[in-house]
Amino acid sequence: MSLTLETTRLEIRPWLAKDVDHYLTLANDVGYTAFSLAGQFALTSTEAAERIKDRTDLLNQKKLASFYYFLKRRMN
Repeated sequence: MSLTLETTRLEIRPWLAKDVDHYLTLANDVGYTAFSLAGQFALTSTEAAERIKDRTDLLNQKKLASFYYFLKRRMN
């Protein structure tokens, strides 16, 4: 069973190890993190990889997931 939803513009799926750069982009976005607890987001690529691994382990072991989504392209 695939946990991915994809259109021409959007992809929604569980986090993958390759998403470190995307994770860091979110972690450094004040608008995204403004209502999060302090220290909830990793600030280095090593920390981000650990946080993503925690999420993938949770999916694999407990079948629970937090989903990552990104806009593949914008409409004109």
